[in-house]
Amino acid sequence: MFVMSAALISGELRSTRYWARIKPDPREELYGRVGAWLADHTARDASVAYVEVGRIGYYSRRPIVDQMGLVTAGVAEKVAESDFGWPIYHYQPQYYLVNSLFGWVNGLPEEPWFPGVYRPVTSFSPVDGTMTLTVFEKQSGAEFPVRPDVETFQVRGERVVGEMIAGHSYSQTFSASRNGLENVATRLATYARVNHGTIRFTLEELDPVRVVHQEEFEMADVKDNEWHVFQFPPVEDSAGKRFRMTIEPRQGSPGNALTIWYSSRNLYKGGQYLVDGQPAAGDLTLRVEYAAATLSGAK
Repeated sequence: MFVMSAALISGELRSTRYWARIKPDPREELYGRVGAWLADHTARDASVAYVEVGRIGYYSRRPIVDQMGLVTAGVAEKVAESDFGWPIYHYQPQYYLVNSLFGWVNGLPEEPWFPGVYRPVTSFSPVDGTMTLTVFEKQSGAEFPVRPDVETFQVRGERVVGEMIAGHSYSQTFSASRNGLENVATRLATYARVNHGTIRFTLEELDPVRVVHQEEFEMADVKDNEWHVFQFPPVEDSAGKRFRMTIEPRQGSPGNALTIWYSSRNLYKGGQYLVDGQPAAGDLTLRVEYAAATLSGAK
């Protein structure tokens, strides 16, 4: 009986593994439906932007703007800098597809200008309800805003700094290359949980030291593994000046804390990572933006 039971269990396991291999990904059926809808409801020359373009491109037969850069010129270099919005600004596709699973690449719908340029026309979900894919259409006559100038200092984050506990601080210095510095961003993570408490962000200009911006934000409002942007009025004369961003948990304890993605290697030579004010190895993830009006300004 033991041998027979073992044989039956072994057979069930093999069957389960086989089913797991052949079971289709829910996105396959979803992308087929989305591609068919685009084929039926859009002009033949209407461009479509998305991050996974294979099936959608095949079934829609529409010009594709690939946000991952596999088939669209100029995008790959921007992907290397985690600049996923560039192909939308640059190519201005007629249709822009946004998947709820890919929050790390879909920041544009949260921009103030977005509702004036794109409107949602339909949405799709697979049978298991694991995601929602929304189709946005560029509105007739809508004009894109001039894009802020993005400067990426350090986007590689192969590890995190650990739970940020109250009483400690995490800083990164950098030098601005242009005038009009207007926001700083770093990649935060939540450990896939909802944390509670506040964190203080401070941006200082160095030499001499002065506080440019300071704010407190709620840990519960942070999205896991996404860039968290700190916005402030443009620093008109920021070109060539050194700055320090500092993140200090006001509350934070083991099991209830955020963390920051960083590289343990010193990849950004123009700045220094500090823990509790002391130099540490590596660099925090960091990118900045400059006001659009200064795009042709000093570098």
